[in-house]
Amino acid sequence: KTKTDTQSELPFRFGSNMSSPLRVLLFLLSVLFVECARQNPWHTTVTSWLGRWTHEDQAIDGRTIRLRASELGGKFASTSLSPFIAINATKLPPNPTPQQLSVLSSTTVQARISGVVASVKIAQVYQNNYEVPIEAVYVFPASTRAAVNALQMTIGGHIVVAKIEDRDEARRIYEKAKSEGKSASLLEQERPNVLVMNVANIPPHDSIKIELFYTEMLVPTNSQYDFIYPAVVGPRYTGEGGALTTSGPYVGSAETLPWSLSLTINAGMELQSMGSSTHAVTTNLINNRTTAVVSLSTSAALAAHGKDFSFKYTLSGGQILTGFMAYQNDLDFPDVSVAPLVPMTVRGITHLVALPAGRGTNFFLGLVQPPVPSTPGLSPAPREFLIVLDVSGSMSGLPLATAKKATQQLLQQMREGVDTFNILQFAGGSGVLSPTPLAATAANIAKGLEYTHAQSGGGGTNMLDALRRAVALPRSSVSGSARITVVLTDGFVTVEKEVFQLVRDNLHRSSFWCMSIGENPNRYLTEGMAAVGRGTEFWVPDAASADAAVSKLVKTVSFPVMTNVAVSFNGFNAVNVVPSHLPDLLLERPVVVFGQYTGALAGTMTISGTLASGAAWSSTVDIAAAANTIPPAAASALPQLWASSRLSELRYTATVDEAKALALPIALKYSLLSEYTSFIAVAFETVPRTTPTPTTLAPTTAAATTAPATTAANSTTPANITATTPPASATPPVTTVAWNATNTTAEAEVEVSSDSAGQSMSLGAVTSMGTSTMGNGGSLRPDAILVFWTCGVALTTLLALFSR
Repeated sequence: KTKTDTQSELPFRFGSNMSSPLRVLLFLLSVLFVECARQNPWHTTVTSWLGRWTHEDQAIDGRTIRLRASELGGKFASTSLSPFIAINATKLPPNPTPQQLSVLSSTTVQARISGVVASVKIAQVYQNNYEVPIEAVYVFPASTRAAVNALQMTIGGHIVVAKIEDRDEARRIYEKAKSEGKSASLLEQERPNVLVMNVANIPPHDSIKIELFYTEMLVPTNSQYDFIYPAVVGPRYTGEGGALTTSGPYVGSAETLPWSLSLTINAGMELQSMGSSTHAVTTNLINNRTTAVVSLSTSAALAAHGKDFSFKYTLSGGQILTGFMAYQNDLDFPDVSVAPLVPMTVRGITHLVALPAGRGTNFFLGLVQPPVPSTPGLSPAPREFLIVLDVSGSMSGLPLATAKKATQQLLQQMREGVDTFNILQFAGGSGVLSPTPLAATAANIAKGLEYTHAQSGGGGTNMLDALRRAVALPRSSVSGSARITVVLTDGFVTVEKEVFQLVRDNLHRSSFWCMSIGENPNRYLTEGMAAVGRGTEFWVPDAASADAAVSKLVKTVSFPVMTNVAVSFNGFNAVNVVPSHLPDLLLERPVVVFGQYTGALAGTMTISGTLASGAAWSSTVDIAAAANTIPPAAASALPQLWASSRLSELRYTATVDEAKALALPIALKYSLLSEYTSFIAVAFETVPRTTPTPTTLAPTTAAATTAPATTAANSTTPANITATTPPASATPPVTTVAWNATNTTAEAEVEVSSDSAGQSMSLGAVTSMGTSTMGNGGSLRPDAILVFWTCGVALTTLLALFSR
């Protein structure tokens, strides 16, 4: 038809009155909406129009700036989300500069390993480049085994040592100090592996330095020690039983803030092999290879794109440190134990035994290594493997590929005609391969492989519903078959305690084993699930690690190193031993026993059990002869390590009410950060509200710093945990320099909610938070995406009509 004929059939004459600029505008709008739906770039021009669909907490009232870095493609596409910074103030400029947004100017980590104990100091420098005092809130990761025992704040050259308080009381003190204009710092535990640092009233154009201290015990596996420093907080899916949401501290960018690390290993014997598979480090060996000085620069840390730092090492001849270590304390800790003076068990929870007052509280650590299991010719009992595979949105890409590889290896290592298996996959919902377990035939294994490879990542992470369905599935009909539930997940949920309780309630149905998938999974969930479930946890950071991890799991399931493990003492008055009940030894690692004692270091300690071959085994340690055969340099950390182990035991074995009643006194007594206690430090002077002459802080060299002064409540804090300086003949440790926004190299667009235009800044200088409404693999709610698509398609359709 002719142009005139076409227009005459339409109800309106679009084309004749449409100007070229308007057509161009419609075209650009349609592209913008479609592109927003497709890639979700988080430009502020879009969020200002449709903020109610893209941010639950997007409106900013001028008091808070919440920053979010845009999603990165390419080399950053496989990384998890990182820590965030929030800036709070009574009045902030409408157009903050990238330098003003760079609140956390540096993080330096100094770690020292003495024998089997790691002492770590983390120094964070918060800098205020505004004209008014600000508050910074920083969420960052931590090791699940860390015993955080001290905190200090440096402001204006003065050091304020924090004190431990009940969590609610510490928050009250902090808010009061903040309202009075005093500088204060508050360290809280969001989860055992997620900490929150609150720093109030940072003076204008000044800085506050926060240092926190923790200890951690290293237990080798297969004769290999592994020191891990977490660098990333992953997102948490919080939609079980409700809407699909991710809230608060678990939304950030794909990168970490700038940080650096130095590590000194005093092994006590010759080091054989060492290295990091995650980061490019510099290592110097001194003192006849018994000491290693390791350094990681900020640029190398950022180049790893958000990976947790891991440094593994072995001792000469594959040896491990075993023996006995004691700490004799002259000061008596305030007694919070439970009377009477006999062990008392309530619902399976062993309470503490009260110690005689006035004699001091003594602690010990015993490490005993059973023989490597010999299993030639042994045939394990029939096994029923129930594979629970996480295919949620956070598992998309490399994590899911890694999980598929691990599942494939697990299926291929099953014994045909003996074992049975089933696969349950879950995201927002769940599905199973078969209503009943399948025999491990070639045809069924091929069916399982096809089912696994067909999965794709997407949706929420309803883990609780999936586990409830898993434990309710019919059991194998093979006589004598034991069910082994293997969960493959990154663990990015917020229902850890509920999962622990579910596992605890179903131990009569199955044991539970975990494979932590990805470079920085939520190991609080996976380690806890395995600990409660009488299994163990394997970290599978990438597909290349899947073969070894699965082989180790199958071997461990088939032939535990030792079962029926028990400890007994003769002539040695040991009390309050942790763990209360020694679990089966599933991996080639030593039996670890903490405890308190009274009296002399005399008598014997015996570890006994049943080996994989069925033979009985025992080993007796002469305590007087073995005392301090483990290097005693870190013996002063034993009180905190014992208390931390006790808190961990309660975390996995007690109900919420029981755990608080038993854990709070211990955390207060031994000055430990926990979910019930926090560290609080308050400066005495009020911060001035303005500074007339701004001053610029230059990057500073991090000097060796001593720990907080010893107090009665914190009498076991190590005196100094800085890296040991090598002799003049050796290469000195790398000097750590505080970084600011201009030091970083990775760039990303960020949204400043109080400004109408996006700004460019260094990604390493600041990451973000804010409340997003989609928890897996994206930032927009489904209804927002639908709005974008609808608008884009509608505008494109109108443009097509105009063009005709």
